[in-house]
Amino acid sequence: MDSKDSVLISQSKLSGFWNRYQQFDLIEPYFEKYYEILPEIIEKRDREFAQIFMSGLTPAFMARDSDEHHFKELLEKANPEKHFYVQFLKQQLEVIDTARKARKLCEED
Repeated sequence: MDSKDSVLISQSKLSGFWNRYQQFDLIEPYFEKYYEILPEIIEKRDREFAQIFMSGLTPAFMARDSDEHHFKELLEKANPEKHFYVQFLKQQLEVIDTARKARKLCEED
């Protein structure tokens, strides 16, 4: 939270850490922490950093029941004045729904 890194440096660090295709077992323990810290990031950091953080580290691709629960809970508590955040949370719920539908189609073959 206290980092003085530029947005570009922060984005590079997030990208290096959060490679879900190569380091899944390393990032999985951080999924729950993401949900805990996200509201604080939204409130305390500027919008540009918050957008990079929330979109760069989202675990919505997992489409687990717990992910859906967390995003719904965050949406219920979200400040409606933070429109970008509310829209992001709604988009993550759509990502979860789409991923589940895709998985179901794959299972039917």
